[in-house]
Amino acid sequence: MTEVRHKELVNNIANMDTPYFKAKDINVSDFRNVLSKSIDKRRADNPWHFNMESSRDIQGKKSIEPFHMHSIQDLKAGRTSTGFAVKERQDDTILRHDQNNVSVEGELARLGKNSALHKSFVTLARDNFRMIETALRMRM
Repeated sequence: MTEVRHKELVNNIANMDTPYFKAKDINVSDFRNVLSKSIDKRRADNPWHFNMESSRDIQGKKSIEPFHMHSIQDLKAGRTSTGFAVKERQDDTILRHDQNNVSVEGELARLGKNSALHKSFVTLARDNFRMIETALRMRM
């Protein structure tokens, strides 16, 4: 989400002098809803949840194929839907005489906040992978 949002914010800055251009952004609440539904679905259909009918018969619940992670290249090429849309921003920005509503200061502030959010997500993911790696290597 942060990569898609970054692209839209940079596009807004690039079009700040384009007449009649309206700033676009990701609807964060739509993204949160899509993410929440995906997490709930993944928990419900977890293929690693084992059904044990007897001590000799242990079977996984389902195939792991639906849990394939899509690459950002697939998302950019439109081969996979993100489930959330890029929409014209509906906020209190003031339109200029050319009907453009892009403010460089506002876009840069949003870009900085988005970059900090992205960096936080990357740091959390990296730390989680390090913990998994440590567990796999049986190090304390």
